[in-house]
Amino acid sequence: MKPIIALPWLFGWIAPLLLAFALLIPQDLQAQVIIYRISFSEVVSYNVDFFDGGYLIAPALGGQPSMMMVNRDIEDLATYTAPVAGGDFFIGLDANKQWISTFSCQGSGNAALCAFGTVSNSIRLKSSSFDIQVRIAPKLTGGVVSSSSEDGQKGPDGTIGFAQHSDVVMEVDQVLTNEANSLGGQIGDGVSVVNAFLEGHGFLPEDGAPPSSDLVGIQN
Repeated sequence: MKPIIALPWLFGWIAPLLLAFALLIPQDLQAQVIIYRISFSEVVSYNVDFFDGGYLIAPALGGQPSMMMVNRDIEDLATYTAPVAGGDFFIGLDANKQWISTFSCQGSGNAALCAFGTVSNSIRLKSSSFDIQVRIAPKLTGGVVSSSSEDGQKGPDGTIGFAQHSDVVMEVDQVLTNEANSLGGQIGDGVSVVNAFLEGHGFLPEDGAPPSSDLVGIQN
């Protein structure tokens, strides 16, 4: 009984030529990545314990990112999920001509996540083959909601169904971003860097969690 956030993903796009022109970045550099550190803060819920946080590895100019979630259980065991590719990471333009960076995803358990922030800072992305400045949103804020009746079936603890609402904050991790881009700036480089970081801090791969099209929450 562990359904929750996400996938299959729905994702959209902005015309690459327009976006590259607007941000003054050559189109062949769109492969470089930004790594956001994710944190969740519960607003209200019942019958569910949500993830503590995670990492979003996103193409710098928008596209399909990968996301990994982290959790500490009641025995303080720290684990992380397998990376899941998908979602919608894009740069939008509001009515005030302000560039807005947005990430959203939808999935099982009627789950939906959306976070966005103003493109207000520049970040240097550097490797042996490139050295560029990219305009980014240093912080995205939003929320995630999910619910399921679980077909009215009682769980092992006698509960039925779940619902949750959490605030979400995503902040650029400059150190991990730099390391991923120094390796080549591909999504896989970002995943490898996050894996190594988490394992170096005592996190273990979640048992029985091979790469999949579903991320799961942890239900009471």
